[in-house]
Amino acid sequence: MKVIKSLAVLGLLSYSGIANSAEFKMGQSVITVSPSIQVASQKVGTLDKVTLNRDQPSGKVGILVSDSRSNLYASHSYETDKPDKGEVAAGAKDYNYEACSVIGWAPKLDKLGLDLSFENCYTDKKTDKNTGFFYVTGTIEIVPKTNVFLTYGSVDDGEGSAAATAGKFLAGHGYIFGVTNGFKDFDLKLATGGLQNYQTWYQVGVSKNIMGATVDLSAYSVQAENSATYISTAAQKSIDRTHVILTLSKSF
Repeated sequence: MKVIKSLAVLGLLSYSGIANSAEFKMGQSVITVSPSIQVASQKVGTLDKVTLNRDQPSGKVGILVSDSRSNLYASHSYETDKPDKGEVAAGAKDYNYEACSVIGWAPKLDKLGLDLSFENCYTDKKTDKNTGFFYVTGTIEIVPKTNVFLTYGSVDDGEGSAAATAGKFLAGHGYIFGVTNGFKDFDLKLATGGLQNYQTWYQVGVSKNIMGATVDLSAYSVQAENSATYISTAAQKSIDRTHVILTLSKSF
């Protein structure tokens, strides 16, 4: 309900003009503040979050503060649990909701990109504690409209383990490697990534700007690491699957 209320309020503000981007002048710099909203039909946990690969929709609200030299951004996402097969068999959900907040900074460079961010997630009932995620992303434009990027992620729950079944990968590391290309009518993204001792995934996605909003359709193939030391057989079956995710986002 919290994310629905947040999206509804931000949507109403945007129509009234209050949530549109605003500009401020500080000395010689012009600072732009732009709010945004996003909803997605499903979720694939690539490097972030304790919960992974769920079928329930999620929502996010964010804000971008930008000047001529860098971007500073923050966002908050929220999603409820839709029980997976293991939870149905057990007769109970392992958590009620997950709330994550992100803050990041990205300097504006010529053909190179750098992004540093930190995410803090709280998963009700499953961990009842905060889990932190650190990310570093580098991007290079190899030819006009074609970029190659690499993301490194490190997970830290503060104690090495929040749940006995998860502790062996929560303190691990992950990566994302991909390429994006801007065509005349749409953008294409190809990516692959992995979370240490847990899963590897592959993504093919296309996105297009329609009436001021970005529509993204991505297909993910997710494969669990074949190691009973880190993942139970039941968990592997719930991870190994294909997702097709529709994401709508809009900046004001």
